[in-house]
Amino acid sequence: MGTNCAPFLANLYCFAYELAFLRSLVHSPQARTPGSREYRLIRGMHETSRYIDDLLTLNFPEFEEVMYRRVDEVDPPPGSGIVLSGIYPRGFRHSQANIDDDLQASQATTEPSSSQAPDSQQDEGLVLERVQPKPDSREVSTDQVDYLDVTIKQDKHGWHCDLYDKKDAMPGQAGRQRAPSIGTELSIQCKYGVIHSQMHRFSRRLRRSPLFCKATGQLLANLIQHGYDRVKLWVKVKRFSAPYLPRPHAPSGAGNSHYDGKRRRLLNQIRHWQEHFLSQDK
Repeated sequence: MGTNCAPFLANLYCFAYELAFLRSLVHSPQARTPGSREYRLIRGMHETSRYIDDLLTLNFPEFEEVMYRRVDEVDPPPGSGIVLSGIYPRGFRHSQANIDDDLQASQATTEPSSSQAPDSQQDEGLVLERVQPKPDSREVSTDQVDYLDVTIKQDKHGWHCDLYDKKDAMPGQAGRQRAPSIGTELSIQCKYGVIHSQMHRFSRRLRRSPLFCKATGQLLANLIQHGYDRVKLWVKVKRFSAPYLPRPHAPSGAGNSHYDGKRRRLLNQIRHWQEHFLSQDK
């Protein structure tokens, strides 16, 4: 790890094991039988996501049963009908000693297999994020989990995402600068272009407009605190458009008052959150 190609190598390495496991499931005699174990595993893998060493499973408690294959197990010949016992090698096996009864990330550690030398042990492995309870938990469901740059939540209105940054939880990192320093030699367009790129990220991650307004207001407050010009920032904000933030000029044939009113309300919410976060840091 640490080289430029490390993420791609890690993805390819894990993908090779995932592909072998799915192939063994698909070629099994029970793969197309609804209700069979193989059928359930195939459907469950469809709802599983991985980015390098972070795994996310959605309502798929069987995943932990097949997360690791037996020691020295090899890929079966194509068409043999043999199903692998698990996906990843035992070297990825993780410890769940620090997992809460609700939902926490499990910190992974590698364990040397029988074929590994004792000095090959390393402190790395897969981190599993679960959106289902532990097998021995009394909870029937969990309501949120942090995965990559979002927090996946559930409330009475359904599932949605909020922004997540693990650096915000670190001591002294909450108010860190989120854009290039205003005193750098970068062009004005480059420095102030951050607001548009981040707003596009917010609009893709956040499907609820109040969360979008809050995230944008927090970003604006942070930029203003680090020397960015308030007027120039709002010029950028007012030029932005998103599915729930209509364009500055309403489309032909539409009621201008409806589009202008909705846009004005959202911009006012952004301004409200901006002033809220500015007042917090005074």
